[in-house]
Amino acid sequence: MKNILLISLLTCGLALPATLRAQEFKMKFNSPTNRKVVLDMRGSDVTVEGYDGDELLIKGSGGYEAPPAGAMGLRPVYSGGTDNTRLGLSVTPAGDNTIRIG
Repeated sequence: MKNILLISLLTCGLALPATLRAQEFKMKFNSPTNRKVVLDMRGSDVTVEGYDGDELLIKGSGGYEAPPAGAMGLRPVYSGGTDNTRLGLSVTPAGDNTIRIG
């Protein structure tokens, strides 16, 4: 019984970092034509790739660290706004089929 419990805890412990590395945020555009993305980022290393889809897809590099237990209930706020992606970014719709990232 102890072995089963130990193996299951070890499996959960090894699977947790894999879920933290796979960071993704998606937001759909209002219409499929005239899509626009505005990046308001200073001092950041950003790679922009295009694809033929109907939504914005942001992938993290795996540098996310979970907030400490004392931060429960608090929301991170950055220079671009409130973090709504868990990637340190604020992504908001801004007008006619435009998404603003800050």
